[in-house]
Amino acid sequence: MQEGNIQTAKSILTRVKKVFKIKTDAQLAELLNIKPNTISSWKKRNTLDYESIIAQCNKANIDLNEIFLGNENFSFKKKTTPIITKEMLFQYTTGELNLERSDIPTINIPFLQQKRSMVFQVNTSEMEPDIKENTFVICEEASAIDIASNSYAVLISKEKGLYMSKVSQNETDESQLTLISRKESIFSAKNEIKKDKIDEIWKIKGVLDIFN
Repeated sequence: MQEGNIQTAKSILTRVKKVFKIKTDAQLAELLNIKPNTISSWKKRNTLDYESIIAQCNKANIDLNEIFLGNENFSFKKKTTPIITKEMLFQYTTGELNLERSDIPTINIPFLQQKRSMVFQVNTSEMEPDIKENTFVICEEASAIDIASNSYAVLISKEKGLYMSKVSQNETDESQLTLISRKESIFSAKNEIKKDKIDEIWKIKGVLDIFN
């Protein structure tokens, strides 16, 4: 389903070393404050600690496009899309997260069409196998009528909470969206949410995914 780029752990780590002018994995491990053999493990398993990399890039004011998209042409352009990690999801849902904070990482994603976009870290396995937990989904702001059958979306409701799920229009009640759940107990009994209870809808357009 991915419209965005898929990057491997090895390619991302190579770019991290390049932008930080690091030559060895040992130096990279020191930068990320991890054990040296962790780097080798990441490459073998094709996995990463996203938070550590984002934190170091944000601290050094490095454009995340170079790291995750491999596109140096965007290094000096205005950063437009906030990245909301799992630790920030609750604050974002309740409206307490100030997106203008200097420690909020951002990225410029050229293929997005809408004015408002967001990158959320996935905090659920509900969308597997298509979208894995802990990866990052690239989203555009949408309305309820934009949701097609079996599309993926992030729904924000200050009253109900945050949902990351496959979503469809309700065939019997147009005032509701149906959440297609892999686990019957994860949502309400009928897996439905009233449209007027949804404060924000973010349609998933791609995945920043290091898993092949």
